[in-house]
Amino acid sequence: MSHTTICPKCHQKSKVDESLIGRFVTCEHCRCLYYVVVPPLGEERTEWQSLPATSVPQPISGPASTATAKGAGAGPDPVGRLTLLVIVSLILSGLSLALQIVGLLK
Repeated sequence: MSHTTICPKCHQKSKVDESLIGRFVTCEHCRCLYYVVVPPLGEERTEWQSLPATSVPQPISGPASTATAKGAGAGPDPVGRLTLLVIVSLILSGLSLALQIVGLLK
């Protein structure tokens, strides 16, 4: 069974199969990608509603900014280094405690 939906970009009506409700469809007229939703209960089901058009992110072209280029090989941030230092010290102190306990058992 097909239902009518309206493209949020070009406002053209299109017929979609019932199985496409809850999925993204492409408008046959303007190639806009939009989501087909179920109309609220109590409303007449002659036309299906749709969410606003979604924009597809475009890749960034051109040279990278100097901040990105400088930070690319800088290593972990100071908070990350501190966290790593705390984790390593906890592991070493736990290992030291375990060795002391093993030494006492012998």
